[in-house]
Amino acid sequence: MAPSLDELGAFMHRWIVPSPDDKTPITLGNVWVLVIPLAATLVMAYLARRPDTWAVRVGVAPAVIMAVGRVLFGYYIDSPLAATFNYALGLCGVFCVGLTLELACAPAGRRKLGERVANQGSQPTIERDADLRRDHARRPFHAGLFDAIELLCTMRGIEWDFGSGMHVPPSHKPAARGPCIRATLQSIVLSYFALDLIDSFVKLWPDRHTIFISTLPRLQRYALSSALQLATGLLLVVGSTAIYNCLALGDVVLLGHEPSRCARSRISCAQSGHSLLCSWPPAWDAPWRATSLNDLWARRWHQFLRRTFLFFGGYPLGYLFGRVGFVLGTFAASGVFHTLGAYLIGAGLDMRPFVFFAGQGVLVLCEHAFRIVTGRRVGGWAGRIWAYVVIFTLGQPFIDSLFNIGLDRSLVIHPSLSPARRILFPLIVRGLDVYYTRKI
Repeated sequence: MAPSLDELGAFMHRWIVPSPDDKTPITLGNVWVLVIPLAATLVMAYLARRPDTWAVRVGVAPAVIMAVGRVLFGYYIDSPLAATFNYALGLCGVFCVGLTLELACAPAGRRKLGERVANQGSQPTIERDADLRRDHARRPFHAGLFDAIELLCTMRGIEWDFGSGMHVPPSHKPAARGPCIRATLQSIVLSYFALDLIDSFVKLWPDRHTIFISTLPRLQRYALSSALQLATGLLLVVGSTAIYNCLALGDVVLLGHEPSRCARSRISCAQSGHSLLCSWPPAWDAPWRATSLNDLWARRWHQFLRRTFLFFGGYPLGYLFGRVGFVLGTFAASGVFHTLGAYLIGAGLDMRPFVFFAGQGVLVLCEHAFRIVTGRRVGGWAGRIWAYVVIFTLGQPFIDSLFNIGLDRSLVIHPSLSPARRILFPLIVRGLDVYYTRKI
């Protein structure tokens, strides 16, 4: 007998997406549970790098999804200062579920460019798949584990089969180890001060839960909401860049990996004569320089979630409706992703993120139609103005939804560690007091 809808709903709330009343606060005694979804997803990545494991991955996927959902959707930090962490936890859960389904639906697993079988490089002297699998069986467990970690962490798919066609921003860091480490440290320090300054600006308007201050006149209200929207976007860019650079620094300093590698193989580039590729290319490509919406979302914005959006929306709808379905499906999947991130942490169902991202898909298609009609791409200063106008009008309700769930109050940098709040802002206030006192 098939289960009823009520029974399915009860199963979902118990094992995958607990209701808000059933969520468990994270404490020092149970913080270890956050390792469970990571380990479960790592198992899927490990299997995806093993040949002939498709049936196993399909069988394991439901258990992995339940483990991910039960922890990442069922645990939270019980503090208004942790809204950003809780929101990120929900987004991470949606990503892990999507990655699990993607790996379960890949019959051949995931391969690096040039590989004929997962986890085996392309070797001209070996021609039969049976030989490749026999050589693969001799690999030690820890080598396969490191390979799985690489698959789990390479969200953009650089040099992997799922990363084809993706724009990789050029790196301006030195290729040599020492200068690269110094440049990365400098970037981390600058990012810290910039992040502190922007976060301190946002917190000048505490406990509002909105970017629209109703007591202000209309013009001032929109000017402030635009400034808060810009600050929120910069917080994402600067904060993610700082985290990314910290990971890159740890990879080079602690794990001993080289900051650059050969563009064609892992042998010495001096021997091969091939160019160098940055092992940690920039996450962003100056999104403020975008000359169209297509340029913004396809090249200049970060591409970490590209595979998730393509898997859930772009590929299915593209198969059914061609280019139009591909574009609309990709942006619709992005909208669902950001909407679920807030909903699954108990913040309620707010459709403004979905409307914003789905609308971006429609406008990108309008840019394509403009090119068909006029024979010219949207670009230049006119295209940049167009992109800015769209983002700073249609994007404000989306940013306001983030403030509604408390992201404006979240702790980013502790006040005791904030140069802006301890030094800069008090100096500005003191200077203004002196100025107006003398004026009076």
